[in-house]
Amino acid sequence: MKVLYGVQTTGNGHLTRSRETVRALRKRGVEVKVLLSGDRPERALQLDEFKDADLRTGLTFVTRAGRVIPTETLARLDLPRFYRDWRSLDLSDVDLVISDYEPLSSRAAKLRRIPSIGLGHQYSFVHGSVPRGGRGIGDLILRVFAPVDIPIGLHWHHFGAPILPPIVPELNSHWRGNSDRVLVYLPFEQADSIRALLTPFPMHHFLIYGHTPSDSDEGHLHWRTFSRSGFLRDLHNCATVISNAGFELPSEALHLGRRLLVKPLQGQPEQQANARALEELGLARVMQQLDIASLTSMLASDLPRPQNWPRVAEAFADWLVAGRLDRVDELVDRGWSFRTQRFGSFPLPAGANSKAVSSH
Repeated sequence: MKVLYGVQTTGNGHLTRSRETVRALRKRGVEVKVLLSGDRPERALQLDEFKDADLRTGLTFVTRAGRVIPTETLARLDLPRFYRDWRSLDLSDVDLVISDYEPLSSRAAKLRRIPSIGLGHQYSFVHGSVPRGGRGIGDLILRVFAPVDIPIGLHWHHFGAPILPPIVPELNSHWRGNSDRVLVYLPFEQADSIRALLTPFPMHHFLIYGHTPSDSDEGHLHWRTFSRSGFLRDLHNCATVISNAGFELPSEALHLGRRLLVKPLQGQPEQQANARALEELGLARVMQQLDIASLTSMLASDLPRPQNWPRVAEAFADWLVAGRLDRVDELVDRGWSFRTQRFGSFPLPAGANSKAVSSH
């Protein structure tokens, strides 16, 4: 089987989970070519799974001070180039396209009538039962950005739809972390705003990623240049995570049983939806602005139970190689079997607000 795997590079989450899935597919003998598009796709070339990837501009958005800037996002779009790339993409030797919310590969598959699967968090939003961050144009774009034949979403709960648990790397959920260490990943916020939030808490050490080209320390504030190995080490060693309301880092934090405080990116419907889901499922606390009171409350709370997500990438690869594309229910059953044996009767995560969830 020959597969084109399209990966959106805006944010690290797409790369992290796609890396796991590409590795699982290749381990089973699937020939995988990778297409990367979005924000700075070249940064992924240092990863072995993506070192021979095809790099394209694709589509992305512009943010400033924790908010999407629509006018600058529109001005940055190169739609003629996007159209040319989409129409000219060569799929002559491809049997299947898998898209982690990557629009060039998914649209090229539609054009060439190549079967396509969407595997990613954004594909959960094609189902009406999943919490939304709004019902306007942003929500519409979220659902039609990278269309596929078989959308398979990833989320922290199935919401009664064909949705799998998160894909996370192999992490040790038995280590509970150091109570005074806090991992901070707020790449869309201003460094001065983060400093003002964290300075009043000298009894905690804050490991802050995403705002410096080199490591530096300011007392209990430790600014770190991005390193995946360093990031995972600090995630293992901390007890609390503060992040924007993306999907991959919260999934890893929940897998390990870390306290989680999220600040959704304003004007980004996915993050608004994620924040709503985390609150309704009882998995995290949400602050709409960087808020000292929210952080004080979080640091005083008990550690949650680890979610211990299963090896979803391995299950997906087995299902694909077995040729069961017409039985997505079998894949979903296996994905949630760590909680119950039948799809459709899964309990909510510990602490979930069942009334709020059932209203969707």
